[in-house]
Amino acid sequence: MDLTLYGPSTITNDQDVNAHGLALSPNRVFICGFTEVDVPMAGTPFDNTRNGTDAFVAVFNRALDTLIYATYLGSTGNETAGATSIRATTDTTFTVGMTATARLPRSGPNYFPIMAADTSYNGGSEFYIAKFNNINSLYWGTYVGGAQNETFNDLELFADGRVAFCGNGFSTLTEVNSSAARSAVTTNLDGIIGVLTSDGNTFNYLDEIGAAGADRINDVEIIGDKQIGRAHV
Repeated sequence: MDLTLYGPSTITNDQDVNAHGLALSPNRVFICGFTEVDVPMAGTPFDNTRNGTDAFVAVFNRALDTLIYATYLGSTGNETAGATSIRATTDTTFTVGMTATARLPRSGPNYFPIMAADTSYNGGSEFYIAKFNNINSLYWGTYVGGAQNETFNDLELFADGRVAFCGNGFSTLTEVNSSAARSAVTTNLDGIIGVLTSDGNTFNYLDEIGAAGADRINDVEIIGDKQIGRAHV
């Protein structure tokens, strides 16, 4: 990352600030990633405290000469994968996904302000997907995962606000699909794909995809009309 755009004024060896995702709204540029050092905060951050390696979200004007908002996202663990995908629907509304490596806080700040599809941390690492309104107000947040290690990779938004997401993991998940499509082998590394309702409360779809080897899903796209389209990997 170009440190003249965003990052600390100085950096030493083995200290990384990485950007993984970028999204555009009508007047702003959103980026997300991870940082091992303190980076500039702006506005009123949702989470102003960095714990080791954390994810971050930063928002600039379109000219990239003004930092409008920035926040850390993370647990007491090291979120070394960080936030890897972000989508902005307005200048102040965005959805972001990351890999959480420990239990996320429920106070100061609360990462689960309302009932969501999965608010229980089961161990290992888990997907964490969240929607923010008014730029720093968390509307909802949810885990996706089981007792083993899961890694979040990507998300896309349907026009009605549903969230398609993907990644991979080792857990045996409670799948939400037709019985014919359920994975037969679920204890090895499988790709994971799912769809959340717009309020984050319910899985419309959740599936593990893979064979006996190591399988991953790195990208998800919505094909056709985003109101009625299908999520593809």
